[in-house]
Amino acid sequence: MALLSEEMRWKSIEDYQSKDALYVRGRTQEKSKKRQGQSKSRSKSKTTEKDKRKCWNCGKMGHFKKDCRSKKVEKGKSSDDGGSSDTKPSNEDSGDLFLVASSLHACDSAWLIDSGASFHMTPHKEWFCEYEKCNGGDVYLGDNSTCKIIGHGRIKMRFKDGRIKTLPGVLHIPGLTRNLISVSKMNDAGVQVAFSKDNCKMVWGAMVLARGIRTGTLFKLEASVVTDECNSSVVLEEKKASDPTPTSAAMKTMLWHQRMGHIGEKGLRTLKVKGMVEGISECPLDFDFCEHCVFGKQTRVKFPMNATRSEGILHLIHSDVFGPVKVPSLGKSMFYVSFIDDFSRNTWVYFIQNKSEVFNKFKEFKALVENQTERKIKVLRSDNGGEYCSNAFEKFCKECGIERQKTTPYTPQQNGVAERMNKMLMDKCRSMLSGASLDRKFWAEAVATVCYLVNRSPTSALEGKTPQEAWTGYKLWNLESQKVVFSRNVIFRELKEIPEQEAKPEEDHVKIEEDESVSEFDVTTEDEPQRELQGEDLDEADEEPEDVEPENPILRRSDRLRRAPERYSPLDFHSTSVLSVLSVTDDEPKTVKEAFGSNERKFWKKAMEEEMESLYKNNTWDLVKLPPGRKQVGCKWVFKKKYNADGKIEKYKARLVAKGFSQVEGLDFGEIFSLVAKLHSIRFLLAIVAAFDLEIEQMDVKTMFLHGELEEEIYMTQPESFKIKGKEDLVCRLKKSLYGLKQSPRMWNQKFDRYVLRLGLERSKADPCVYFKHEGEYYVIIVLYVDDMLLIGNSKKLVSHVKSQLSSHFDMKDLGAAKFILGMEIKRDRVNRKLVLNQRKYLEVILQRFQMHESKPVSIPFPVGQNLSSEQCPKTEEEIEDMSQVPYASAVGSLMYAMVCTRLDIAHAVGVVRRFMSNPWKGTLDCGKENLQVPVWDI
Repeated sequence: MALLSEEMRWKSIEDYQSKDALYVRGRTQEKSKKRQGQSKSRSKSKTTEKDKRKCWNCGKMGHFKKDCRSKKVEKGKSSDDGGSSDTKPSNEDSGDLFLVASSLHACDSAWLIDSGASFHMTPHKEWFCEYEKCNGGDVYLGDNSTCKIIGHGRIKMRFKDGRIKTLPGVLHIPGLTRNLISVSKMNDAGVQVAFSKDNCKMVWGAMVLARGIRTGTLFKLEASVVTDECNSSVVLEEKKASDPTPTSAAMKTMLWHQRMGHIGEKGLRTLKVKGMVEGISECPLDFDFCEHCVFGKQTRVKFPMNATRSEGILHLIHSDVFGPVKVPSLGKSMFYVSFIDDFSRNTWVYFIQNKSEVFNKFKEFKALVENQTERKIKVLRSDNGGEYCSNAFEKFCKECGIERQKTTPYTPQQNGVAERMNKMLMDKCRSMLSGASLDRKFWAEAVATVCYLVNRSPTSALEGKTPQEAWTGYKLWNLESQKVVFSRNVIFRELKEIPEQEAKPEEDHVKIEEDESVSEFDVTTEDEPQRELQGEDLDEADEEPEDVEPENPILRRSDRLRRAPERYSPLDFHSTSVLSVLSVTDDEPKTVKEAFGSNERKFWKKAMEEEMESLYKNNTWDLVKLPPGRKQVGCKWVFKKKYNADGKIEKYKARLVAKGFSQVEGLDFGEIFSLVAKLHSIRFLLAIVAAFDLEIEQMDVKTMFLHGELEEEIYMTQPESFKIKGKEDLVCRLKKSLYGLKQSPRMWNQKFDRYVLRLGLERSKADPCVYFKHEGEYYVIIVLYVDDMLLIGNSKKLVSHVKSQLSSHFDMKDLGAAKFILGMEIKRDRVNRKLVLNQRKYLEVILQRFQMHESKPVSIPFPVGQNLSSEQCPKTEEEIEDMSQVPYASAVGSLMYAMVCTRLDIAHAVGVVRRFMSNPWKGTLDCGKENLQVPVWDI
């Protein structure tokens, strides 16, 4: 179409149709002769190699045959027809515009390869071997004129090597003046069209179907139309009969092709053009098919990317076996078999000792996924390994209605999803084992961990979603049924407000009795009058979740947030402090009423006084009237006990926490994130401390979130029991960030980052919460985990200097040499340069919580011979209700934190029992208890 547009543009200029073409790009004969005479003297001194060359086509000087614009001279005819009226100057200045302008009046038999054409087109009806009339609409040309499509069909074409192929989908358009081959249609048919400087090739797989030769700026297909089917068959037979005795031209080309070691066409043309070999200039380069080149140079056909995806989960399952490995795993496994869902890319891995176990593992996998999704596996794709082709396997798939797709022998590319997944699992497995300095026998545990993480990592195949997200969907709250439901088919309407609902009181309003010990807090500041403990109604939102915030909250207007049972709450070990991971002990009060009703009320009272004193000192808020149209954020007190490494209570902490879950994105907050140091970064730096005998100190930031300055306007209710008399109707306009606000971690991190960079420290590229600084041969490293800080260096003086700088800017507490971090006790033997981490206190807490502290220890984390299957899950509502009373998910989550920090030996066992968190039963509970008994072995 690009060619036709250019042609019609010139055709529309009636008066200068051919004259302008000659004037702009060519020369008339008269002007050309004059110019030649005028430029003789000037051209003598500037002769080029091209000026000395004679054209082998037209016989004239000044250009090569490949650049000749005259029609190819047939054998036996003169190359110079100067007396003919059709002859035009063939000098180098004659351009394509002349050819285009002169060819508008007639259409030759050449086929032009056009990348701008939408379809194959021709004006010749007599060329079609199959033809059907149709009203195909109009084709728009470059001058806005149109041509009618009156038919379509197929045309047979003979290529240069004698092969005859049929070109389908050709449109019959009488108004055209050229025959066009559409590049896009060839691509749709699987034929790749590759353009080079002088020619182009049409390639299907490894076979060159046709070639095109460049003439000027156009590419003409080296093929002719077969107009008579009968005659074409005769010609074809004659061609085949003459193959044993090829033409002399073909023989010369083949001879030089073989002399030069079966050189390619491009290389042979280069030898001829540059005259690098004597005698080759007479070779016509009439290439023929070389059978020996096919035998010697044939390569595998490139596999195209599979752009199609299955329609839903379990529609297609990819599977492959990896192994055998050189080192058996802890469970004596030598192989593993993977199953990948094509739609979600979710992956399951089963470890086996022999390939014969693949069939049983497939049955386990089938029962698991079909029970979870209430769908059926439709297609299984695998290779032709004997483990997949047994009679039992084939019979089972036929009985279950599963279609089998097997790859072509020695063609693993057809099972690329499974092959690539196995490679990625092992690549990451090796990296993890190397990074943790673990023996290779832990490879199965590492693969299981990698598989778990891959399922929760975004992938380009899902446009940035995670496989687990595509597999499980979203957790939704149904307002009508008051139940949590799961679905992948969700459309978010964020601007739609949830209708307000009347909050039903969940407990009677309780008034705190005033006595001498609890009647008032003696907290006085310069700016505020004395606050008194008042007998106020407890906020019903005390029953709200304390600090569980959805990652992507739906825009809400309601002050009340309903939640599912605690057993469905996700566990996040890296976004909260270790105190919340310690599975909050039962003696920590949940409300102010419980705090003042306990035997430790004096300690809780002192903790609340210290918290309020910090808030007043930091000038956290101003009391103002609530502006019209704005809503206030609630607040509550959260009570925690902080333990030391010996398990003794080190400190009572009371935090005033804002109810950030009622914030509205775009109004009350923008970007949110909580950066913490990576656990493997901490372990890596502790290893360096031990190896090089470095200094390691620890500091704690007091009320860290109060250091951040807010960018948004946020209004909060006055703290319970600290409302000012006579100003109860006022609200707190927050000036500083507060615990519970969504943007508080970001505000704190930004302020800390700005300050330490000002001190000359640099941020690590591997971990943004690790900073380092060099002063000559001395250096210091800072590791930040929320409000806990480790300072590492080879100079105690430099470490102390950095500590003093931080203390001058932030309210810090110096904890001295590091002994306890993130629930892990640090024990050092500086003489032998050893450092040991243990979680004795953490393990004791979870054992006491689940009443396992008096149980007998075991050394194996998983019962021998224990097989867990979804078929054993509770079926009746009564059984499910009984198991819902068991804190199964909480126990598994507690074990996972120990596994991540120090107890990799229970990784496989925890991975098994966590599969049944949605519907556990007594068997999985027993396995979970046995996992809990393993830590007892070390305590």
